[in-house]
Amino acid sequence: MKPPIVLGARNESCLLQCLDSLVAVVVARISENGQLLQANRGCGRLLNIPDDKLLPGLDVRNFFIQPTFAQLLAVSAQAECPVYEGIINVGDINTACRSLIGVVHRTGNQLLIVGEYDVAEMEMLNAQVIELNEQLTATQRELARSHRKLQESETNLRTQSLKDPLTGLANRRCLMDFLQNSMERYKRYQESFSVIMIDIDFFKQVNDDFGHDVGDEVLLAFSALTQSVIRKVDLVARLGGEEFIIVLPQTPLEGAMTKAEQLRASIGKFDFGSIQRGITASFGVAEYQSSDNVSILLKQVDMAMYASKNGGRNRVTAYCATEDG
Repeated sequence: MKPPIVLGARNESCLLQCLDSLVAVVVARISENGQLLQANRGCGRLLNIPDDKLLPGLDVRNFFIQPTFAQLLAVSAQAECPVYEGIINVGDINTACRSLIGVVHRTGNQLLIVGEYDVAEMEMLNAQVIELNEQLTATQRELARSHRKLQESETNLRTQSLKDPLTGLANRRCLMDFLQNSMERYKRYQESFSVIMIDIDFFKQVNDDFGHDVGDEVLLAFSALTQSVIRKVDLVARLGGEEFIIVLPQTPLEGAMTKAEQLRASIGKFDFGSIQRGITASFGVAEYQSSDNVSILLKQVDMAMYASKNGGRNRVTAYCATEDG
């Protein structure tokens, strides 16, 4: 805390003139009978008196609570020394009190009051700062929550944009990204990978005989069955309709053929419930070669799958380079 202002009575006239318009500093000259002789705007603010009411002759004795006006008058002091310094409580004790840190000088039959700042006002400002800080903290917490929700929404949207809406499998966009990443890994680490294309046999007949709702049930059951026989590192994607793709990282053609045959056998034994006959599927398998790109690889596995269909369906066919001719 800064020490209070200490001034001699000889400077009071100059002091009052210099500080007349200030509201942060309180200066007042009072007669011994309690009449206000001169005061600046800061005094009016402290006493809660408008500028036009702060007139000479105003009785301010009852405004002094601690010390009282009588106590201030009763103190004698040497020249140039204050009769009081410290906290001066003023106002109406029954309504509102204000506190001023300052000094009181005695000059003849007059008192000169000089104060630096209003303690109550500082406390009020501190309380307001604390409240604002609490509001700011609450706002920051709310912003953090909103940011988390936004991130979750963005993640959900990004996830949904990569999924087939019916089966929840990866969609074509996700498949293309996965294939591109697999090719990059092949180029860097020489990790082989293979692709299986699956087409459900006579699926149009299922929709025609039992309706599209049953057809959707078959697609959902087929998707779940396919996911149950693959590894976590593998990817199952729905190309559309009844066509599916499985990407098998770190898997050469022979391993992919084995996996495709395993899945073909599982489909033949699976009970699809709503239909009164079994379901079969035709498979094509191709291994990525260093000279291939995504389009070429998908074309190769598509050719192998159609070779299975043309060969009687419900079978697995590996892509052979001679098929391009």
